[in-house]
Amino acid sequence: MSPKRTIRLLATVVLLAGCGDAGPATYDVSGQVTWNGQPVERGSIQFSSPEDKQPPISAKIIAGNYELACPAGPRRVEIRGLRSTGVVDPAMGVEGVEEYIPAAFNSKSELSADVKADGSNRFDFHLPAR
Repeated sequence: MSPKRTIRLLATVVLLAGCGDAGPATYDVSGQVTWNGQPVERGSIQFSSPEDKQPPISAKIIAGNYELACPAGPRRVEIRGLRSTGVVDPAMGVEGVEEYIPAAFNSKSELSADVKADGSNRFDFHLPAR
């Protein structure tokens, strides 16, 4: 095989490798998260599917708000909130943080959202202190 033909063949293989399935369509999702009536200042929210093998979709919660893009369908929702402990770790030189939202809203969550392909996908979560 000539060197030019080898280069063309390799270029074709590389281009075809990049032409795979882009995955499922995603839709904009947003909302507000409060804990005990106050916005969750810092944390994360995760939407996962109980039905398919797609990886979970996560976003940061900042000042009580989040935005993400997620495939349509029913989703299990996990929410985590972080706050400062007020104690500086002498080894790291940074202030420590703690997760303060109970497992009932994250690892043991029964929260859910049904992401639609059409219409509004705003999901607000107002979590009570337990």
